[in-house]
Amino acid sequence: MTGIDPLTHTIERLQSSLTQTSAASTAYKEVTVQVGPDGSLRSIQLSDMGHRLSPDQLTETIIRLHALALAQARTAVNDGVAQLESDPRVIAQRGQLIDALNRPPATPAAQPQRRPSFPRAEIPNDIDDEPYDVRQIFVTG
Repeated sequence: MTGIDPLTHTIERLQSSLTQTSAASTAYKEVTVQVGPDGSLRSIQLSDMGHRLSPDQLTETIIRLHALALAQARTAVNDGVAQLESDPRVIAQRGQLIDALNRPPATPAAQPQRRPSFPRAEIPNDIDDEPYDVRQIFVTG
């Protein structure tokens, strides 16, 4: 993969691990379980022999295979994250972020007090008794 930035390749592998399913099967493939990276069951496949298992055997087998497939999925995601975190550029960015977070917060500059540009006139309580022109003066200005 010459010409591709190693970080880009690492990110692509991580994205792939976040979307691919992992599978686990019994020794003779009687039961196969596929699990998403989040642990969700995507499919359960039974062979003819798998259909002959008792409900208790089938339940135990599915639970065991789910745990195995989930462990595989988690390992793939953890490996992808570890590779990404080990990139020198990511390490440098993380160091800068940690340095910035460890600095004491800057004290905010004093805010100037806001004063109205014109004095406000008090509106008398009996404004409804005044003619319209007088009320207009008090309301607008």
